[in-house]
Amino acid sequence: MPRLRFIPNQPVILKLENPEGDYDFDLQVGRYRAQDGREFQLPRPAVIVLNELAPAPGEEIGICLYRGKRGQQDGWAIWLTASSEKARAQAEEEPQELTEVLQASIDQARSRKPTKEAVTPIRRKPAAKQDDQPRLFDRGTGTYGPAPLADPALQPAALRKTPYGQMLRHIIHTVESALKAEEIQLGDGPKQDLVSTVWITACKQVPVLFDFTEKAE
Repeated sequence: MPRLRFIPNQPVILKLENPEGDYDFDLQVGRYRAQDGREFQLPRPAVIVLNELAPAPGEEIGICLYRGKRGQQDGWAIWLTASSEKARAQAEEEPQELTEVLQASIDQARSRKPTKEAVTPIRRKPAAKQDDQPRLFDRGTGTYGPAPLADPALQPAALRKTPYGQMLRHIIHTVESALKAEEIQLGDGPKQDLVSTVWITACKQVPVLFDFTEKAE
């Protein structure tokens, strides 16, 4: 596999396959792989900067090793490119219901107590009397005459297709941002469970028609 070496003061633009990478605690370096096949290592200070940025897989980022005058310590800069910033801004314009669903899921994770929803009693329609006969101007039900036409205003609106990848990236970014703001630390397993809960709840409350033809940028 081609190796990527960072030349001082020359930015490199790439997309990571897995932003978490593999960290070597003995050598204090993180190993990563770009989507174009290049592999590279980052020292511990650069790994910390990358983790704080928290890019998504396939999200375009820039990496640069800054070297000052002789005797000065080298530094690392890692940032989102303009296209990635624009994509995140568009993802943050999703319906407010998603944020409310996320907050409800976090509250439930904190309490760790199952909640029981109140059961809505079923109201049965009174049975019609056997001797009731349809009258001349009664609205048709289909039994003794044509059924009435449905009111077009009551018809559900057509669903707009939402790119599947965009929705998933937004949920993951929103979950991680909310956990960071609330100072909640979860392992990979609980975090995946929380993302799945938010995903399922959001789809139930806000009907979405996914578009699986989205191409990666």
